[in-house]
Amino acid sequence: MPDGWRITTKEFREDIEWVIVLPASTEVSEAVAQLLRELASRGIV
Repeated sequence: MPDGWRITTKEFREDIEWVIVLPASTEVSEAVAQLLRELASRGIV
């Protein structure tokens, strides 16, 4: 794992700096769907 990276199962939304893009064939969990809705409501593409 590159320096400065970490794997977490829970993170504060204010601390999110990077996102991993998964193939469209990957099922989106409800937690991820909620996060994406919240980001979109804030104008984040």
